[in-house]
Amino acid sequence: LELLDLTENQIMGKSAYDPDWNIVKSNGSNFPSDELPVPVAIKEKRPVTSVIMGVHRPKLKDRVWLQVDANPQLNEDGEVLEVICTFVDITERIAAQEERNESLINLKLAEQIAEIGYWSYDPIKDEQIWSDQVYRIFEEKQDSYIPVYGGQFSKISSDDAKRLEKARQQAIHHGTPYQIEILVTLESQRQKWVQAICRTSPIEGSDLYFSRGTIHD
Repeated sequence: LELLDLTENQIMGKSAYDPDWNIVKSNGSNFPSDELPVPVAIKEKRPVTSVIMGVHRPKLKDRVWLQVDANPQLNEDGEVLEVICTFVDITERIAAQEERNESLINLKLAEQIAEIGYWSYDPIKDEQIWSDQVYRIFEEKQDSYIPVYGGQFSKISSDDAKRLEKARQQAIHHGTPYQIEILVTLESQRQKWVQAICRTSPIEGSDLYFSRGTIHD
């Protein structure tokens, strides 16, 4: 009741199917009534967890975002006796995500204008992430190329590869930042100089360091 800012009397007679709620999915599309957590839990006789939905609050005329879990309680015959439903208000989290998305759009635009790309590397997960502009700089396609550690070494000279690898190892194991210029030979045989800048931060519970930085054409 508090989440919806309604009194018990105000909510009496309403159900999840009431159009006043105007329930939507996280992408803004309408939430079909037969896909709501409770109907699914009853039909399939299984817990339905972490469902994100936006619910219109008629009194405040705004929308609250909820994370919903529905857990059916079954009898000995496997029939549903009741469904325990829990709600967590994640409105602030959704708002923060939307703000981050807006910032990401602005960052991508700035990258294109300045021809600077962003990258990061997590040595624990062995996961490297590139921004759109890094793909453009190295002339790789996002839908077919997965960036991996050392994946671009074949495009640079052995001397540059050794310098870059030494710098990266110092960053990963000692947290040493670096700034290095390398000559890259692309698939098209076109060559370009790029500048790689790296900054590090310690990974909690590990002796290794997380790396992030920029690639400038």
